[in-house]
Amino acid sequence: MSQPPDLRLEEATRTPEDADAPGTVEYAIRIGGGIVVTVGAAVLALLESFLVPTRIAAIPIPIAAVIAFLGNYYLPSLASWWVANRWASLLPIGAWFAVVLVASSPTGSGSLIIINTWPGYAMLLAGAAGAAVALYKNIAGPRQGTLRPRPSRNPEE
Repeated sequence: MSQPPDLRLEEATRTPEDADAPGTVEYAIRIGGGIVVTVGAAVLALLESFLVPTRIAAIPIPIAAVIAFLGNYYLPSLASWWVANRWASLLPIGAWFAVVLVASSPTGSGSLIIINTWPGYAMLLAGAAGAAVALYKNIAGPRQGTLRPRPSRNPEE
């Protein structure tokens, strides 16, 4: 069976660069992935904020700090992979910092969600550290294929 003339013309004028270009569906998946990861980071930051005062037998447990570090370490990597752009790492980190900034600001009556105790400070520090490590790894870190073998010190080899 023959194809309609307009499809044959389109295939004849297609260049090799067009074959590698992402299509509309792939762009939609990338944008949707960025939105999903950003919303996930905001929800995770809200969850962490409410877990700051967690105690077991009157002993504060810094579970929010652990979740903050792991979330801010892995979500930027997921965003970079899903969106296929290393700068997409900033999306979940920006959402996390926005939620944490609002949660650590006092309300009109003076109450706070992230209280100023050591578990609250630990969550802020761990989240910032996880974000810093993820940004270094995804943006400033070595790219695949850039590592070269060290030259031999033995001139005989």
